[in-house]
Amino acid sequence: MMLLGSHVSLGGKEMLLQAAKEAAVYQANALLCYTGAPQNSHRKPIEDYHIPEAWDYMKLKGIQNVTIHGPFLINLANSIDPHVFSFSIDFLKEELQRTEAIGAKTLVLHPGAHRGAGSEKGIAQLIEGLNEVLDHSTGPSIALETMAGKGTEIGKNFAELAEIISGVTYNERLSVCVDTCHIYDGGYDIVNDLDRVLKEFDQLIGLERISTFHLNDSLYGLASHKDRHQNIGLGKIGLPTLKRIVDLPEFAEVPKFLETPSNGKVKYKNPPYKEEIALLRGELSFEEYLKSPKLYRER
Repeated sequence: MMLLGSHVSLGGKEMLLQAAKEAAVYQANALLCYTGAPQNSHRKPIEDYHIPEAWDYMKLKGIQNVTIHGPFLINLANSIDPHVFSFSIDFLKEELQRTEAIGAKTLVLHPGAHRGAGSEKGIAQLIEGLNEVLDHSTGPSIALETMAGKGTEIGKNFAELAEIISGVTYNERLSVCVDTCHIYDGGYDIVNDLDRVLKEFDQLIGLERISTFHLNDSLYGLASHKDRHQNIGLGKIGLPTLKRIVDLPEFAEVPKFLETPSNGKVKYKNPPYKEEIALLRGELSFEEYLKSPKLYRER
């Protein structure tokens, strides 16, 4: 079964239940959320997340997968500031505990940025951090997200991700989240040569490591390194390529999440996720989809 959803907001008094209700509005059967605000480390006690009620609701609505996204303030690749590195280790351990308590199997993590120390040092620092965080337990996996190569980001190509994975002792708890916008912006031509891109990933990492997709179009072109998401079918990647990825049988059970913008003063408020999900499922024509006032129009 196709697992298709989007980023939703976990917050308010109902927390995970609120996230599930939002996902149901979009007619999703999977959801992606943070455990709290991604810009800070404040987290409520796990007892306040309304986890049993949320799963009862999700069972009723056919929502089968919850995936957690790690916050932006974690940077295990930072070898310049020891405080940031030690904080990132401690907070990531706590996030994995919350992920397991929520009932999610995967936590998506940006590999981080070397902050000027160089990719080699950043990768070594990230490996050290992951070896500190991951043990031989059967807890949730960390899905390293493919990055667009903006600034000093680590994980900007498959070779870097392969090096990171091979350096981690308990790497059975590592997987990969493929962000379509990021890999296209990073120079992988999934529009004209998707098969070759997947073959290269398979040779370096293994397709079985892909545990999650972030399904985003790109506002800018191939190898732009901009990391600007666009609505499905309105960017440089286009609907045919994204629909093909959704329909690939080898990824049928891999959850795919939208992180696309909306047309308003607040870029990700009132997003067109319901329309995009229907479009990707083949339940809405592209012509009808284009009529949505929620689609992002660049200003």
